[in-house]
Amino acid sequence: DSTERERYGLFDVVEDNGVVKDLTIQGKMEVNASYAGAIAGQNHGTVTDCVNNAEIVNKKNGGASGGIVGVAYRSAEIRNCENTGSITSYSVAGIVCRFDYDTFITSSSLSNCTNWGLIKGVEHSAGIVAGGKNVVIENCMNLGMIQSVVMAAGIGLRDRGDYKMVNCFNGGKVIGRNAYGIS
Repeated sequence: DSTERERYGLFDVVEDNGVVKDLTIQGKMEVNASYAGAIAGQNHGTVTDCVNNAEIVNKKNGGASGGIVGVAYRSAEIRNCENTGSITSYSVAGIVCRFDYDTFITSSSLSNCTNWGLIKGVEHSAGIVAGGKNVVIENCMNLGMIQSVVMAAGIGLRDRGDYKMVNCFNGGKVIGRNAYGIS
């Protein structure tokens, strides 16, 4: 879809009490969106037990893409998800590109997720989360190659605020001007 959109995914937005579970995505997504994810462009709710096997290419300059979710807000939860697809975007991550900055009151969580896919970006690239604050990342693993022109990390890149990683592992190659195995 070459039309420019704010959010793009199977679900453009998963609202506060929304639950998406047990989905597998196949194929290829070529988009021009601010936020893109195979399952949801934007998530406020819960995404669990989902798999992305699709290739995602986001052509928008400044676009943020994740294998599962583009951007997550408030007390979003992402659990037991996996990405095997190759993802290319300005900012990009295998699971969630970014936990956004309006998460001041409660923390979001991401647990038991794995990235196997090739992740290629310009600014921020990571196997699990490319940026955010007020998030707990637990029991996650990256086994895919991560490439970025600027910053790359096997697990996550921290912007600011409360950002915790517990029991995470990177086994993938990380390439970038500033490259980090974990964070």
